Amino acid sequence: MTIAALTLSPAQCISSDTSLLEVAQIMLSKHINHLPVCAGGGYLGIVDIGDILSGIIPTAAHGPHGLAHLKFAGDLHNLLISHVRAFATQKVAEVVNREAPPLDADCPLLEAMLMLSRYDMPLAVVDAQRQVTGMLSSRVLLGYLLQQAEK
Repeated sequence: MTIAALTLSPAQCISSDTSLLEVAQIMLSKHINHLPVCAGGGYLGIVDIGDILSGIIPTAAHGPHGLAHLKFAGDLHNLLISHVRAFATQKVAEVVNREAPPLDADCPLLEAMLMLSRYDMPLAVVDAQRQVTGMLSSRVLLGYLLQQAEK
């Protein structure tokens, strides 16, 4: 059995030159956390809401030697808002995850499950021309398997 048997979530490709502000607005309006990034319709990678939130957090907290917590800093409301405003000039290309592989429509369910667990995010499903046809999430795959187990 392949993932072709599953109902994929629709996917709206965004280009790598889309602003992070626009991406954040799309994610909020569509109630999604991940968007595939494409060039000429072909898959490049995925941007997720965590990447965007990471851009709001002060730089000192990032990296392996970053701060463990920021409780001492207080709210810093104005700093957070200024970082969000900077999203208008920041592009998706700065944060796109190019490591997240796309899945082919003929990908076996077991392989899809392995890749979903390995990357811990929905993955794009592409056709032979690397055009994104939808997104596959762990929830959709698990739901399908549970439904099949009830038969």
